[in-house]
Amino acid sequence: MEHHVHRPAVLSSAPSVVRFFVSLSIACLASSSETMSPGKLRQLGEVAFSSQRYEEALSYYGEAVKAEPENSTNYYKLFRVHQRMRRQNDALDDLTKAIQYTPDNVEYRKQRGKMYMSMGKCGEAAEDYNTVSGLTEEAMRAHSCKISIENAKMFHEREDWQNAFNAVNKALSFTDTSPELLMMRAKAALELDDYYSTVMDAGKVIKLDANNIDAYQLRGDAYFWLGEHEMSKNHYREALRSDPEHAGCKNGHKLIKKIDKKAKKADDAAAAGKHEEAIAMYEEAIGYVPK
Repeated sequence: MEHHVHRPAVLSSAPSVVRFFVSLSIACLASSSETMSPGKLRQLGEVAFSSQRYEEALSYYGEAVKAEPENSTNYYKLFRVHQRMRRQNDALDDLTKAIQYTPDNVEYRKQRGKMYMSMGKCGEAAEDYNTVSGLTEEAMRAHSCKISIENAKMFHEREDWQNAFNAVNKALSFTDTSPELLMMRAKAALELDDYYSTVMDAGKVIKLDANNIDAYQLRGDAYFWLGEHEMSKNHYREALRSDPEHAGCKNGHKLIKKIDKKAKKADDAAAAGKHEEAIAMYEEAIGYVPK
């Protein structure tokens, strides 16, 4: 005899019930955050930040900003979260907002000065350090960095590559994470036939900014001159995925294919014992290489 089990109606509709209570909980949380004081929101943000729940911390601090849009503390706390998340541009915007409402705060100026230095914006860093007392040493370092960058740019424009390389080196002793300065040194190194330095500096730039197409080209160019054609083509291809019409990478990729094709024919001729023909083809392939 077949037995039928009768389930309570509430269980058969369990998914709907669960969704209802989840929606209700979310609504309650949203409602409670709207009624919380800015101080409580900052406190909850601090707890989330300490637990590395950064998105949650941003949400609490964002609500605090809405409640107190002119309180610099809210922006400084947002800065700390964005900095930990390595969102440098957002962190810089937060600090700038904090300084807008409390321009004489030494800590805010000091932190923004550090950020400017790390980005290679040494002139802006010097201005921040000079604005408040007690940061004389930092201001002097920023000023020296600024002078080095100005010299490096001047030598670059003159195509005086050795002096440009030396000046950028000095600037990077103050700030070694500036993509702009690393690119300047990579370019100078390439012109000085220091291809390994170009590979290293362009690689650092790509780690800092994976969308820097010019860094891929510089690295591809350096690998070309090192005779590592596959590595060179890989870098050109990676750049061309983002910008199919990038002239430097497009031309570099075509050149390598042209040279390799001619060299392959020369290899085949040599293997077949056609040595004079092979020599002529090798010379033709060498002729494709830019002076």
